[in-house]
Amino acid sequence: MIRILLGIAIGDALGYPAQFEPRSERKKRPVIGMGKYLDEYGQVRSWGEGLNGLWSDDTSLTLCLAESLLNGFNLKDQAEKFVAWLDQGYLSARDRAFDVGMQTTESLAKVRAILKNGRYDELEDLASDIDEQSNGNGSLMRILPLLVYIKGKNTKGQFDLIRKADALTHPHIRSALCCFLYLKMAEYIINDTDKYTAFQSARKDTLRLMEQLHCADAEYKALNRLLSFDLAKLPEDEIDSGGYVVSSLEASIWCLLNTDSFRDAVLKAVNLGDDTDTTGAITGGLAALFYGVESIPPDWITQLKKPELFEDLISKYENYSALGPG
Repeated sequence: MIRILLGIAIGDALGYPAQFEPRSERKKRPVIGMGKYLDEYGQVRSWGEGLNGLWSDDTSLTLCLAESLLNGFNLKDQAEKFVAWLDQGYLSARDRAFDVGMQTTESLAKVRAILKNGRYDELEDLASDIDEQSNGNGSLMRILPLLVYIKGKNTKGQFDLIRKADALTHPHIRSALCCFLYLKMAEYIINDTDKYTAFQSARKDTLRLMEQLHCADAEYKALNRLLSFDLAKLPEDEIDSGGYVVSSLEASIWCLLNTDSFRDAVLKAVNLGDDTDTTGAITGGLAALFYGVESIPPDWITQLKKPELFEDLISKYENYSALGPG
């Protein structure tokens, strides 16, 4: 879990100051380290103390899920922690929720009402394929801690849990399928599979799952490049780094496959521009699993805001691992 939490947080924090700036801006002023970028004249500049090491909703919701899973898979507990983050700044770097996506806000309003009225069983039935426009990257960015709970389970059992966790904020099946592919790739990586084979194996598992689920043609079309293309060989100008869940997953895997270190993977991710913190976070989680926590520059870790939150949760997981699963 330490690799997951730190990898995601580092990628998030590297990208957050440059969020939503276009790729052309990153070409002129590339991010080169935690809180640092080069200006147009090649001079090293700082984003400023307030932004240095600041992580956003990507990491907060990841921490919420990771903390919840210490007590098993409990949708009510996950939902309560997500709502506490949104309403009270629980596990936030700023003691309040910020950088909140529209889809997440709308979904958690529904979840809040369910919790308030005690209709907890409804949390199991939030998945819906009606709104295809709800496929932002807000569940993909936080889903990786679920790996410790689903690893080793059969494919159907894994997907059932993934879809329930995903649907708390992003109910469409496309988002769940992207989370499944991402988690399967991570599972292969932690089983010492090289990153290229891990991707190929994960995409095969996803395709088999889609056939079992009798997915609509629209889902095969949407995931076509993830399932069929040699993603690593696509030129950068064909990689979209916006907030669409499929694009985010493509961009993150592309960055991992086209680099040879944690540092290079996350810097490539944030320098794609646009949704830099989330692309960085998704890439960072996989890269940390593949290269190991020792590959993360120590000075990047020490600059993270609120280090005590990471230390506390990592300590809990160390005890959890010693006593049982994960």
